[in-house]
Amino acid sequence: MNAIEVRGLVKRYRACTALDGISFDVAEGELFCLLGPNGAGKTTTVSILTTILAPTSGEVRVCGVDLTQAREVRRKVGIVFQGPSLDVNLTAEENLRLHAVLYGLYPWRPLYRLMPGAYRARVDELAGLLDLPLGRPVRTLSGGNRRKLEIIRGLLHRPSILFLDEPTSGLDPALDRQLDETAAWASTSSPGLPVIWVQDQVVTGPPTLEQLQSALIRAEHSAAKQP
Repeated sequence: MNAIEVRGLVKRYRACTALDGISFDVAEGELFCLLGPNGAGKTTTVSILTTILAPTSGEVRVCGVDLTQAREVRRKVGIVFQGPSLDVNLTAEENLRLHAVLYGLYPWRPLYRLMPGAYRARVDELAGLLDLPLGRPVRTLSGGNRRKLEIIRGLLHRPSILFLDEPTSGLDPALDRQLDETAAWASTSSPGLPVIWVQDQVVTGPPTLEQLQSALIRAEHSAAKQP
């Protein structure tokens, strides 16, 4: 079964056509790179697949669910947006707690220690694997750690698909490589999880096969060391 099936997808605005009949499939467990220069329609495609935008025409199924069932589709997807989407006045953990509550996963509690044990275990598991400081305000985190936090947030509700919309945009080369490894880790943290990586091929290009293989080995090694 394919995780995503797109047939003849069209998105038109008054002055232009953003998508003109594109079709593709994404298999379960696949790392799928959606490449193209600025203005090619990559973010428009992701916005439609995640129900943020409505298509003009075409057929799209996400995990076997038609886009008309928007609420069900949203339960199945995690997303790291192209632009920053964290509250910099909250700590890393408070951002995760807000996300969990908005998704209806757990009831709100004013302190981390008062949150349900299942929430604390999930957050500690994800943050521990990526060595992310949960108690620090987001405004004090590096660009790379902010992106890590956004990936953890996208995985918190155990999605069936993870979308990474140009996650390395604006980062220096060292952080760019770090994010390559984090994305590869995401694909191994949940077996069978498809990861859709959106990238501007003109600027940096997608992670290479060699980078991904190396990152997967390091991610698996890191996970194996956890108690």
